[in-house]
Amino acid sequence: MKDFATEFILNKYQRLQLLHNSPKGKVWRAMDQDSNQKVILRELSRFNPVYEELKKYNFSICPEIYFYTQGESSSTVIEQYIEGREFSVGVMDG
Repeated sequence: MKDFATEFILNKYQRLQLLHNSPKGKVWRAMDQDSNQKVILRELSRFNPVYEELKKYNFSICPEIYFYTQGESSSTVIEQYIEGREFSVGVMDG
C-alpha cells in the first residue's frame, strides 16, 4: 500500500504510451500534467535498490531520477525522458 504523498505524486503523471512490458514490470512514456514535461515511468514488479542509489548522484551519462518509491515487493521510478530513436533501431538500420 502506497502512502498518500506517493499516490499524490504518481497521480500527476499521465501514462501516454507503454514502451515495454515484461514479468519484471512496465515502462511508460508519461507526461507530468503540471509542467507538460515528458518522463519515463517505470513500474517494477520487484524491489530494486539500484534506483535509490542512482537518485543520490547526478551522472551526465544517465537519465536523472526525479522520484523513486518502493513497496514491499515493487518499485516505481520517475526518470528523465531523453528524446531520440531506440539504440537497437539505429544499429539495425546501419
